[in-house]
Amino acid sequence: DINSLANGITQFVRSYVGGTTVTLVAPASIGSNSFSHWSGCNVAVGTTCTKQVNANASVTAFYTVHGARKLLSGTIHISGAVR
Repeated sequence: DINSLANGITQFVRSYVGGTTVTLVAPASIGSNSFSHWSGCNVAVGTTCTKQVNANASVTAFYTVHGARKLLSGTIHISGAVR
């Protein structure tokens, strides 16, 4: 990001110059929960999401709860500004 921060696995905020394409990769599983799908990506293929940042945005990774018919989700908020 524009502040030279790397990736993380806990809550974090990253800021990017407008027009930057960000690639996010979700773990295939978390515990016994399996990755299901992404929401909010420009392109999503398997566990990989790409998002072009032109303004503040959010993308969400969904996981299927093992043994249940419900989903868990984690949302990532991306801050973007034209510079």
